[in-house]
Amino acid sequence: MKNTGNRIYRNLKRVEEKIYKVFMVTMIVVYSMIQGNKPVSAAGTFGTSIFATGTKNLATDIGTYLLILAPISGSLLGVYFFIRRQAADEMDQKKCCARKCA
Repeated sequence: MKNTGNRIYRNLKRVEEKIYKVFMVTMIVVYSMIQGNKPVSAAGTFGTSIFATGTKNLATDIGTYLLILAPISGSLLGVYFFIRRQAADEMDQKKCCARKCA
């Protein structure tokens, strides 16, 4: 504490830091005591978790749908580009004929 005239100032920053450190140490000890009681064999691996199995199922479902959609979309795109190419060839032939006639 500092005594400056009529006012007494305390260094609150140091007190708050000490309280925070004590609180954090207490929380770490309590958490480790709670979590330390579980047997090691009860802990599962990531491969058996719900997240991992759900992700595997999602990947297989997406693969199945892609195997169905890929040939269909490929054939539709092939037909579309074939029609565009034929239309471009017809436009070239019309321009060539117009030049010969003129």
